[in-house]
Amino acid sequence: MDVTEVTVGAYRACVNAGRCSQPGTEQYCNWSSSGKENHPINCIDWHQARAFATWAGGRLPTESEWVFAARSGGRKELYAGGDDIVTRAWYSENSGGSTQPVGLKAPNGLGLFDMSGNVWEWCRDIYDPAGPAASGREGSDERNESRERVIRGGSWNLDAWSARCSRRLGFREDYFGAGLGFRLAKAIG
Repeated sequence: MDVTEVTVGAYRACVNAGRCSQPGTEQYCNWSSSGKENHPINCIDWHQARAFATWAGGRLPTESEWVFAARSGGRKELYAGGDDIVTRAWYSENSGGSTQPVGLKAPNGLGLFDMSGNVWEWCRDIYDPAGPAASGREGSDERNESRERVIRGGSWNLDAWSARCSRRLGFREDYFGAGLGFRLAKAIG
């Protein structure tokens, strides 16, 4: 798993190479804000995240990989790295109304930053409200249905409850928002 979320600067390199499309530019989107090259890229839909992963030689993590990494290798942690959100995450109470540069909060037990808070992170999996074990479709890439994909981690603009390691949601693949970004898992093989 990458140490931080993908940054604006890294995503800009993919756009400049002609391999990624520009993200949204609405209010609170980092793409068009000056001085945010080291902030997580946000306003990215699942397809854009996947295009970047292909370009960068990585992939989006499965939901189970994301949870294992966020919980410091499978520990019972409320937030990624422990139970104290203030030292671990940017969320509505401490973000100042914006994303923050990656890697400023304490890392978790695997040395990963911002797995709780800053931006929600797209996962590869198709979302099933009953949970990942219910669907048996982890990492599925079926093309013949309308899908929502899993997001994990919470965001700068939501409460502490949303930043818990156990919190999960699903959004349509074409959805993007100011609280939504991604990180990469390492490519297999």
